[in-house]
Amino acid sequence: MTDSFSIRIHKFIANNTAISRREAEKLITNGYVNVNDKKAIIGQKINPNKDIVMIKNKKVVIAKQEITIAVNKEKGIIVSKNDPQKRKTIYDILPKKYKPLVHIGRLDKNSEGLLLLTTNGELCYRLTHPKYEIEKEYLVDISGIPDPQSLLKIENGIEIDGNYLKPKLIEINNASEPHASQLKFILTEGKKREIRKIVQYLGFQVIKLQRVRLGNIYIQHLGQDRLMELNNKQILELKSTVNL
Repeated sequence: MTDSFSIRIHKFIANNTAISRREAEKLITNGYVNVNDKKAIIGQKINPNKDIVMIKNKKVVIAKQEITIAVNKEKGIIVSKNDPQKRKTIYDILPKKYKPLVHIGRLDKNSEGLLLLTTNGELCYRLTHPKYEIEKEYLVDISGIPDPQSLLKIENGIEIDGNYLKPKLIEINNASEPHASQLKFILTEGKKREIRKIVQYLGFQVIKLQRVRLGNIYIQHLGQDRLMELNNKQILELKSTVNL
């Protein structure tokens, strides 16, 4: 095998499955990965065109083409591969060719807006891990107008239900109605129901919660469509935000 045709096994797995490099290393360490019927080892190089890589007895097939899509998720849709309660999931409404993609992060059932899905496990990992500080922007309609000083306090960091929450930005985006307003949130570490907990802490209710940006991808890019396949330029720009 020559170096020009070799690649480290954890990178090969991440490039051709929905598994990140870190997750691949764990699988290798735990003995779930074989190369040509032998247990793989960390740091091992393989020839993708000759060697057969198996994960839990399932062959890793070289992806024909990396695919990343943006979806405008509707309220009421679950972001999950399977739902025990048999509710409609994002995969129920995707065209067949996109069903193998893995979702990048989540939006809860009552939230809507931008969701990315990809065939690249490493991209998924880096866009969701807090250490990469990828910005996620939300517009949130609420049932009142908060005091700007309260927003500043939250932006400096607060503890709610034992969780330390610190949005990168929270500000009033629009307060045209007498008893309602729209807040803009920018998060780099999305904890479960973080925005809803903050709004409740302020003493208001969430009327509408929409994600409008993830990294360099904006919901406006979709136009009137609810699904868009990212082009090579958009994918490269997205990868550049996480040094992939």
